[in-house]
Amino acid sequence: MKRFSLALAALLLLSCASGPSTIDQAGPREPCAETRTWQPTADYTVLIWNLGFGGLGEGAEFFPDGGHRLIPSSRREVGRYVEGIGRFVASVGADVCLFQEAALPSAVNRRADLLAALAARLPGRWSAYSPEVRICFPRVSVGAATFSPGPPRVVERLELPRERGGARQFVHLLVARFLIPGGELVIGNLHLSAFDEGASARHRQLEAVAEFLLAEQGQGHQVVLGGDWNLLLAATDFPHTTEERYLSWIQPLPPGFPPPGFRLAVDPSVPTVRTLERPYVRGQNYTAVIDGFLVSANIEVLWVRTFDLGFRFSDHQPVLLRLALE
Repeated sequence: MKRFSLALAALLLLSCASGPSTIDQAGPREPCAETRTWQPTADYTVLIWNLGFGGLGEGAEFFPDGGHRLIPSSRREVGRYVEGIGRFVASVGADVCLFQEAALPSAVNRRADLLAALAARLPGRWSAYSPEVRICFPRVSVGAATFSPGPPRVVERLELPRERGGARQFVHLLVARFLIPGGELVIGNLHLSAFDEGASARHRQLEAVAEFLLAEQGQGHQVVLGGDWNLLLAATDFPHTTEERYLSWIQPLPPGFPPPGFRLAVDPSVPTVRTLERPYVRGQNYTAVIDGFLVSANIEVLWVRTFDLGFRFSDHQPVLLRLALE
């Protein structure tokens, strides 16, 4: 009965989800800072991290993953997660940050303003926020956030196919285009669906992503696509005791992806996601690699590293990629 009540509450929340919205952009926080279009030189770094809206750290268990809580963490836990996220992001000093499940204050993260916390830790950065889930009552806004040293030439939102009959989630690419010598550097922030049966929606989304990639390739652009793919990016066998019934969402990349001219850049040695059927305990929760990058052949990958933070601050772990211009 408790499980049914939580499911009903979730359905009522999602029933008033509003449609996809425009991109919210913000300049540097310092009032005297100059806003200049960023142009990477020599080599640069890109960080990806699904932040779990600030509420999915080590103590969280979440109903969609088989846990018992609809609001997964206490106010004190959320405060610790948001603080830890901010500290880590500031310490890494990546040129570009691609965050998934960034969030504005709402009930699900105990009214913590995760987006403002990120901006405070990344002073002087241009940013764009693009909601993926926006619920009218109670107000919830969760989506993609991109931070860079300066504004791109243009920022775009590319809608991807949605789940049929599923939650009203507006999956998209948040695309930033930067001018570089001889063309454009196109950086995409990606977060695919998770609980679509048989990964059918994810496969349709990847078809749209492949079309986008090939079109950019045809124009000679350099492309970096990073984020949470919600598909297995590397074969791993990390120890766990999670029951099989909680793993139905685990699916591989479909045959034929990535398209010709693109390659994956992942770190298979460290897991990037954990299940939320219970609070995290190393060796008990199922873990896998579903967060990583897709890079065009005209970019040199220097290295990629996943930081093992023990899932203290999110149910995902951050991944840093270092690249060199052609």
